[in-house]
Amino acid sequence: ELGGPDLYFDPCAFSLPERGFFGNLGRNTVIGPGITTFDFSLIKNTSIREGTNLQFRAEFFNLGNNANFANPAGRRGGQQIFDSRANDRSGAARITRTVTSSRQIQFGLKLIF
Repeated sequence: ELGGPDLYFDPCAFSLPERGFFGNLGRNTVIGPGITTFDFSLIKNTSIREGTNLQFRAEFFNLGNNANFANPAGRRGGQQIFDSRANDRSGAARITRTVTSSRQIQFGLKLIF
């Protein structure tokens, strides 16, 4: 399926230019997947006595647990589809990693005096 992690774009749509010539493909023609994350925190301050406070924190990172994929890897992890000797499309357009972590939740308790 085109647009998924196994085949983000069609590498067969590109051809290697003749030796001694530059290609005519524009810059940033293939744009990688975007990043979506939502961070949220709750803070509760409680006064224990004069000059002493207790703070409770709950922090949520990537609350929606979105999988944010990295840019598709070209040959040997780079951003190229072909090598200098032959047309080699092995592994091009495949997304093999994510760029953000999964959902993380942390709690904290702080005594301020």
